Amino acid sequence: IFGTTRTFAVAPWSEDVKPKPILAASDNTGRAAKRLAEVAFMQFGCSERANIEVMSDVRTEEGVCAVVAKAASKAPANALVIEKSGAMIIYTVADPELGNFLEE
Repeated sequence: IFGTTRTFAVAPWSEDVKPKPILAASDNTGRAAKRLAEVAFMQFGCSERANIEVMSDVRTEEGVCAVVAKAASKAPANALVIEKSGAMIIYTVADPELGNFLEE
């Protein structure tokens, strides 16, 4: 009659929680992408604890592929399912085609 009920365990932010890596990719300096990542992270904890790496001057599809490969490489060995995606990517690019390629 009813759909499956899912139960989620949510723990408060604490010192034993390790922040997921974030790659801030940009076709320029990366300052705006880094700031976006910091602001988003503040919802979950102190932005100083955020594990943010800036990847600047990403202006080609090859550069995007390098960002995605680096994000994938951040998945820890013996990772839980939620960790297997590696790093989260936040990006700011002016070229709409490059932005679309990043979303794919």
